[in-house]
Parts: sequence; C-alpha cells; structure tokens
Amino acid sequence: MNKIKIIFSIVFSIFFVLSISTYYNTIKQNEYIQKRQKQTFNTFQQMIDGKIIFFRKQFHGRLKNIIKHNKEFKQAIISNDTRKIKAIMDELFKVLKRENRYAKVLHLISNDNISIYRAHNSNSLHDDLTNIRPIVKYVNQHKKTRYGFEVGLHSIVYRVDIPIKYNGKYYGLLEYGVDSDMFINDFISVSDYVRSITLANKKNINGNNKFIPIQQNDVFFKNFNISMLQDTKYFTYQDKAYKILIYNLYDFDASITGKIVLAINTTFDKHFYQHLITTSIINQILLIIIIFLIVDYAFNYYEKKINELIEHERENERMLHQQSKMAAMGEMIGNIAHQWRQPLSAISTIASGIMVQKEYGMFNEDRLIPSMKNITEQTKYLSTTIDDFKNFFSSDKIKQRFKISDVIAKNISLVKDSFKSHQIEIIKEVDDTIELEGYKNELMQAILNILNNAKDQLIKLKSNEPKLIYITAKKENTNIIIEIIDNAGGIDTKIISKIFEPYFTTKHQ
Repeated sequence: MNKIKIIFSIVFSIFFVLSISTYYNTIKQNEYIQKRQKQTFNTFQQMIDGKIIFFRKQFHGRLKNIIKHNKEFKQAIISNDTRKIKAIMDELFKVLKRENRYAKVLHLISNDNISIYRAHNSNSLHDDLTNIRPIVKYVNQHKKTRYGFEVGLHSIVYRVDIPIKYNGKYYGLLEYGVDSDMFINDFISVSDYVRSITLANKKNINGNNKFIPIQQNDVFFKNFNISMLQDTKYFTYQDKAYKILIYNLYDFDASITGKIVLAINTTFDKHFYQHLITTSIINQILLIIIIFLIVDYAFNYYEKKINELIEHERENERMLHQQSKMAAMGEMIGNIAHQWRQPLSAISTIASGIMVQKEYGMFNEDRLIPSMKNITEQTKYLSTTIDDFKNFFSSDKIKQRFKISDVIAKNISLVKDSFKSHQIEIIKEVDDTIELEGYKNELMQAILNILNNAKDQLIKLKSNEPKLIYITAKKENTNIIIEIIDNAGGIDTKIISKIFEPYFTTKHQ
C-alpha cells in the first residue's frame, strides 16, 4: 500500500507541475502568435508606405528634371509646338513604361485645365478637366506640386502633378501616374498567403462614401460581401482562416479615395495553436506514463534487492533495512530528476525553435541545414570563448599584420542582414591604408560585440526614429583610433565603470 501511495504522490506532483507549465506555455504561445500577426500587419503597411514614398520622391525628381533641364521640352512648351510636344512625350512615356510596368498616365495639361496631350491615350484631346479633376484644378490655381490616389474608370492611379514655369511665366502642369497594383503586387504574387482587392470610393447621390471593387485583383473575393470584409477582422473560407488588413488610399487633399483590402491567411497559426494544445496533452500523458514506469521499476528493483538481503538478516534489523531502502530510493529519484531536467530543457528549447519557425511558414528543408550549421557555429563560438578564457595569459597567440578596413568590412558583412531587418544603417568612414600588427580575431570579436550591443539598444527606438551607427578609423601620429557611435542614448552611468570587467553583462536572461 505504501508503495502505491508513494508512486501516486510522485506521479501526481509531476503531473501537477507539468499541467501548470503546459497551461502557461500555451498562453504564452498564443500571445506570441498574436504579437507576430500584429508585426506582420505592420510590416505590410510599412512596405506599402515605403513604396509610395519612394515612388513619389523618385518621379517628383524625375519630372522636375525633365521640366527644368530638357531643352527640347522647354522650347516646345514655350513655342506651343504640339507636334514636338507629342513626339517628346511619346518617347518619354515609352521609357517610363520600360522602367516601370505599372506606368499608367503621362499627361500634359494647360494652365486653364485643358488637356493638351495624353501620351497614354493620344486620341483623347482638349477636354476641360476643371470639374472632373480636382488635383489639376488645385495645382493650376496654387502652382504647387501635389500627389495622391485618384479613381479612374477602371483603376485607381497614384498621380504626381508638377507645375511648369519658365522665366516667371506659368504654362500648366505635367502629370505622371502608376496603377495602384504597383504597391501590393510584389507581395501578393508569391503565393496565396495574401489575397487582395482594391476598392474605389464611389460616392452616392447623397455624397456619402461608398466603396466598391474597381480592381478585382483576385477572384477569391467574388465569393464575399464587400461591406462584410470592411467590417470584420476575421473570417473562415473553405476551412482556411483569414485576417483582414485594410490600407486606405488618400487623394491629394488627404481624403480617402480608395482602399486596399488584404486577406492574410492565418490558417497555420490556428492549426499550430490547436496542434500545440494537443501535442502538449499527449506529451504530458506520455511523460507521466514513462515516469510511472520508471518509478515503479525502481521500486520493484530495490524492493527485490532489499528483500534478498532481509532474508539473511535478523528480525530486529528489518527496520534498518527498510530505512536504507527508502533512503536509496530517495537518492535514486533525485538522480533521475537531475538527469531528466537538462534533456527536457534541451528538448523544449529545440521544439520551441522549430515551432516558431513553422509558425509563419519559415521552416523548410533548405533552412534546416543552415540552422544546424548555425547551431554548430554558435557551439564553436562558445568553445572558443572558453579556450580564450583558459589561455588568457598564454603567450601562444600569434600576431599578424592586417588592414583595419578589412576587419570592419568583415564585421559589417556578418551583421548587415540582421541590421537591415531592423532598419539599422551603418555609416563608415575608414582609411583603407591603415594597417595594424596585432591579434586580428580579438579585434573582430570586440567590434562585433559593440555592434551587437548597439543593435540591442537601437531596436528599442520607435519605428519612425532613424537607427544609425557611425564607424570611423583614422591614424593620428602613432595612434590608430577606431570610433563606433550610435544614436541609442548612450551607456547608463550606473554601469559605465564596469563595462571593461571580464565577462560583465547586463543580459542576465
């Protein structure tokens, strides 16, 4: 009876601890999934914002350059040579189309809002745009550049309108536009992970906003009520879960002229969470069974051994043998607990890593080998650190002559991809002629540690703040000075006196 009670107590205690741990880990995993989804949506928004800003700056400068520095264009405008204007704009639009397959509009408009020439539609001429093109009316009235999305008959176009002035005289404006598909097709064409549809603001007779499909980028959306998609955050279709992200398209005066609706496939997250719960329960049951068998086997084994000894001992020594048996069993259980703790921790770590990669579809066979290599490299790095510590006072280290620029370039190549993903920019100013005789690998490790520490602080800045690291290397008399500066706020004065102590760190976790 005592044996059953002890085994039951041990198994129940382990079951209780595992249950709490599983419940806590499940909650944390769900919170992590939600956080990653939010980060994914923010990334999509930032990608679209970035492309719009890049396009606006690029073609604002491009059109301004044509207006100011293209002598043939200038002469044709001043002399009102329509034949020459047509030839120049046709050639220019061909170049723009070759450069950008989404190029949609190249339009010359007079200062009284009359269309002079459309390179994208040469048959449409001399129509008055005053009441149908607000952006044109505004630019001609205020003689200022404006840009924004505008609804057309079959698409939504992002337009850049630049006024034309020569010698103090105002002639009209030059307009260039691209299809709104340009800003989303790059990341929806890869797979069915993201589905999109573009909605145009077609105001009703009462002047109220009404968004209707104008570009059915994906037939996937023909099965849905568009108003439902605008009002919901989640929906399920054909056993797949989707989350809705809506990106507003603004015209030149900051009014919403359209929307891009993105349906992001979150099926994996849903299945992963369900699988996590199921797997945790199964693993917990298996562990309990295994622990029960081990403890039961241990009890039976030691009970048998003690019984064999008790047969040869006197009656009055039986209690001592019983106590010895219990002590031995307690020690054995302690050893088992100790031996299991580290393997369970390792299994948990590896499983968590694989699940995180699987979570957003990042895990594949191509990444498995590099991941394993990365683990090996990290292990080698830890081993090297131990060896360096052991041989700290050894005189076996070999000096060599090397260029400072090579060391800095190598460090930047190691971290550039990681830094790029966090929008961190490294600016270097290094004299390529500077050479040093010393321990190259130790200098590389020192610089790499400084860069990684800077990254840890820079990623805490707000997303709209610049994240910069400046690296300079110069020679002053007999000294070589390497400076690494970032804009993360500096080192806390409370710890700055300790940073050169061996193995000092603030990363206690």
